[in-house]
Amino acid sequence: MSGFMFSVDYESQIQPIFDSNCGNCHLGNSSGGLNLSNYENLMSNDVVIPGDYTSSILYDRITRDNADTGDMPPGNSELSQSEIDLIA
Repeated sequence: MSGFMFSVDYESQIQPIFDSNCGNCHLGNSSGGLNLSNYENLMSNDVVIPGDYTSSILYDRITRDNADTGDMPPGNSELSQSEIDLIA
């Protein structure tokens, strides 16, 4: 993300990533106190710092190596770089 801005639609681009990769723990269950079922739930938590994705807890968790504690999604699952870029 080299300083350029582009439009991302949360409902059609971001929510499907959360639905397919984070849903087992963070949609109905709100594991760890985080519910990713919609934009309002995401932003009502302190895991995202608007305008500063590199300092956001969510970004940190999805970019950790699979072997690191707290990596999301857990286990050997991981988001693609394009999904990470969209979330950023």
